Amino acid sequence: MIYVSSDLHFNHNKDFVYKARGFSTVEEMNEAIIENFNSTIACQDSDLYLLGDIMLGGSEKLEEGLKLLSALKGNIHILRGNHDTDKRVAAYLTLPNVVEVCDGKYLKYKKWLQDYKYYDDNDLARETIEIFQKTEFEKFDFIIIDEIQDYTEIQIYLISKLVIHEKFLVFAGDTHQIINPTVFDER
Repeated sequence: MIYVSSDLHFNHNKDFVYKARGFSTVEEMNEAIIENFNSTIACQDSDLYLLGDIMLGGSEKLEEGLKLLSALKGNIHILRGNHDTDKRVAAYLTLPNVVEVCDGKYLKYKKWLQDYKYYDDNDLARETIEIFQKTEFEKFDFIIIDEIQDYTEIQIYLISKLVIHEKFLVFAGDTHQIINPTVFDER
């Protein structure tokens, strides 16, 4: 079964959001969203497409928001909204029930890949991460990556999981040669 929803706004602590939805507190709204979704979604194998704006709140609310998102049933596909920052997207992808996070134009590309049974580098990275989450594997002592500006967020996340400790991971790159401008930041 496929389900579609949008604008969950977990932790959006503004009364014009939660009161307009009929709740006294943001916590009451968060709980009701989870309860309503999980009573509606038929089974854990269902696909849930969330069309953006999953959560709000500063970095102090990120962990709480992730717990709320991970409580939802189904395989979650997120179409990125204006509140879904790079930091949140990276965090969403760490959850076992989140299959993918993408921009709208990416959906057509994904369909084309599926129709022709093709894989791209990000698909391979996602599948590798999924395998590594279920399987023990030997990690590298040290990894050095050059041209890091050419890697996507999911590829960098995968690389970070291949090393014993992230302090033994070295990236080098050139901001004047950026292919993926949403990923590499020289700061």
